[in-house]
Amino acid sequence: MDGGTVDGGTVDGGTVDGGTVDGGTVDGGTGDGAATRALLSEAPNIGVTVDVGEGLYVPVVHDAASRTTKDIATTLMKHRLAATTGEFTEGDLSGANFVVTLHTEHGVVLAIPFVYPGTVCALAVPGPRDGTLADIGLAYDHRLINGRDAALFLNALRASVEALARSSNDQGRKV
Repeated sequence: MDGGTVDGGTVDGGTVDGGTVDGGTVDGGTGDGAATRALLSEAPNIGVTVDVGEGLYVPVVHDAASRTTKDIATTLMKHRLAATTGEFTEGDLSGANFVVTLHTEHGVVLAIPFVYPGTVCALAVPGPRDGTLADIGLAYDHRLINGRDAALFLNALRASVEALARSSNDQGRKV
């Protein structure tokens, strides 16, 4: 979205080297045939699925774009620990506009997540196969994002992860 208008189906707010998807919701109008409109979110609020055997939770990393990687990792660990007891606040579980769904059970190569009301899309991330490859997928609200833009986003995400892996390998770290 550019200045509040839909820009080719992409929803702006968070960038992954040439592909942008996040930060909005759809106002369904009044039900009398009034036009549906996209509402921009002020910040990318990323929900991440957590299931430690006590039920599924989708806690949120609020304003993810303004946070450091370390801060995001710390927040995700706190959410994972909270999932063991179910001790989340309402704020921990609300406000997501983009969801990352983790499907790390051995052998899972494809999962099709549900796009929760109020979110734009859900990125499905299974565990790696053969230790290095992972098949990622994106479910999205077609009222906001079209298939071409979703594919461009996934390709940009792939390129970004591959660049990070190359950089880490050059520095002797494993991603």
